[in-house]
Amino acid sequence: MNFCLIENINENYKLPDNYTIVALTQEVVYYLDKKNIDYITMEDFYSSGEIRGDTDIFLKDQINWMNLFDLKIKEFYPEAKKLDLNLASIYFHWIKYMVDNIILTSKILSMFVDSTNPRKILFINDNHGQDELPHWQHILHFQGVESTYSRIIPLICESRKIDFNRIIINSDNAEKSNFDLKLKLKSIFPQAIKIYHKILQYIKIVKFLFKENRNNHNPKNNALYFSTHNFIKEFSSNVIKAFIFNNKSFYNLNFPLVTSKSIKSSPDKDLIKKNENFDFSEIYNWINNKCELDVSQVLQSRFDTYIYSICPRLIHLTKAFLSYYENEKIDFIVTSHIFTLEEHAALAASKLSKNTKSIYFHHGADAYEFNSRYFTLIKNFDFYFSATLNESIHEIKNRNKDGQKKPIISHY
Repeated sequence: MNFCLIENINENYKLPDNYTIVALTQEVVYYLDKKNIDYITMEDFYSSGEIRGDTDIFLKDQINWMNLFDLKIKEFYPEAKKLDLNLASIYFHWIKYMVDNIILTSKILSMFVDSTNPRKILFINDNHGQDELPHWQHILHFQGVESTYSRIIPLICESRKIDFNRIIINSDNAEKSNFDLKLKLKSIFPQAIKIYHKILQYIKIVKFLFKENRNNHNPKNNALYFSTHNFIKEFSSNVIKAFIFNNKSFYNLNFPLVTSKSIKSSPDKDLIKKNENFDFSEIYNWINNKCELDVSQVLQSRFDTYIYSICPRLIHLTKAFLSYYENEKIDFIVTSHIFTLEEHAALAASKLSKNTKSIYFHHGADAYEFNSRYFTLIKNFDFYFSATLNESIHEIKNRNKDGQKKPIISHY
């Protein structure tokens, strides 16, 4: 059979004859439903359980791979080895986010091909070759650029001798649904509720932090707070001396303000220079084995960004934060998120510091029964506070299973 996989659609494009249509996006589903055109989806060929397999075994294997990645980075950057800085583990969340996406996509497409035994595959999209991320390059994702489906399907077809063709269309003229103010307001309402509850959580955190020091005019501790919100304006210098690190602006504050400009970052150019003879093939090989396909060319631009751009910046920023902690006698860093490079580096520096401890407040309750969060986030902190008792119990079990006594885990 012949299959036409469609990511984007155009009113002016006539769908090919003698092909079974496979809709890959909701935009295409909407279009085909409106035109009463028959189609199938990838979800028809797999279940979540089938595609994910034993997640505990996978995670254990991935942790071993991440440890190998740490060693490779230390070999490549002697400064990271000197500091004993595990850059891959600190960046575990975003690396896992990227790699899991590729592995899952490969498995989905392989199951589709195994089930349908296609003779020809035609792929239709509008952004083939787009690889430069429009925003947030440091998170290594594939959003707003050519999709993982578009990148991997040609490799699968080549490996299995399937005739593959691609059509690149302009989807600007694709039919869109009319703007509906009522639907728009309905979609905004849950976000407003979410923000409201998040503010309540932050207020709860603030009260928790300063309960014992509220009336203390001689603060015992200095703390560096990481925040992307500007509604916390009730701190005062007679509590814990607060240094607020923020990429956005804060106004009317009665305590020192640390901005991204305060932490100077100018990595040594020698760190960024590629070592052409260095072999990272072991890092790619583990992923290729999981995909049962060589996906090195799909991953290369992201790994190049991480290894040659992000890592040297992390090394330099970590050293800058470490020095800052010592000079300002910072006792704690406190955050409810780790997103920016500065935040990753600040956390890494706290792990290297003898006197600075790290505290994390999980912002709100969510689905917590997945074990990877302990390794990608919680393990990196000295103290971790969840929003509910059951969450803290679950993470304590993960910590004990890992054979560790830290971090100290509780709920607030």
